[in-house]
Amino acid sequence: MISLILQVFLILLYILLALLGLIAFVILAFLFIPFGYNIYSEKVSEEISAKAKLRWFIFSFLYMHEDGKDIIKVRILGIPIPSIKKKKNKDKPVEIPKEEPSDDSNEKPEKELKEKPKKEPKEEPKEAKKTSIEKQLQQALDQYNMVVKYPDKKVIIKSAINLFKTLLKKLKPKIFKVDMEVGLDDPSATGFIMAATSLLIELHPHVNIYGNFEEKTFTYKARIKGRLFLFPFMYHTCKFVLQKPIRTLIRKILF
Repeated sequence: MISLILQVFLILLYILLALLGLIAFVILAFLFIPFGYNIYSEKVSEEISAKAKLRWFIFSFLYMHEDGKDIIKVRILGIPIPSIKKKKNKDKPVEIPKEEPSDDSNEKPEKELKEKPKKEPKEEPKEAKKTSIEKQLQQALDQYNMVVKYPDKKVIIKSAINLFKTLLKKLKPKIFKVDMEVGLDDPSATGFIMAATSLLIELHPHVNIYGNFEEKTFTYKARIKGRLFLFPFMYHTCKFVLQKPIRTLIRKILF
């Protein structure tokens, strides 16, 4: 009897360990296996075509838009998963029953058909609503004043800016290329757009925007490709939150 109980206990323990190992594997896979993405889109004349592919581990997701049609494909280990198509139920003609002549003697007078009075939902008094809104506004105002008067706010702002810059670097794709041609009815408006986008062209060498001052047009070709790891985002975010000034501020806001 005791040996049977031990065997059952060991089997349950092995199952529990296997589940914990599977959960740990999935978490580590999400953190350390990159997400690969490849996006391409173009507009020639009036037609827009787009293609987006997302890859992670053994899974791949493909989305295409061509000739006004959307195509979605999912693969696992390179094996395509068949798409599920919903069958549309054909609308059957509704038969309208024929009205039979009713006798005036069987009709009941309208006075006898009395509807039961409906209970209207009780509304909260306006004063209670006002007080609840005032309390929420006062709490938000108190939190804002606490953040403004916080002594280490300069350190927090500086750390937040550094975190934002770091995450932007991690998000930077390997390939980012855009070729665009813009033309409006008014040549002066086209010139204004070219002047406004000149800064973007200087910041990124692979962004090319051309102005067409003779006819109205808008065409483009764009491609973005890269990889994304989740571990750096988690690491830098946790490092930012665990700083002493930020921890104390979060405690004051939440508690």
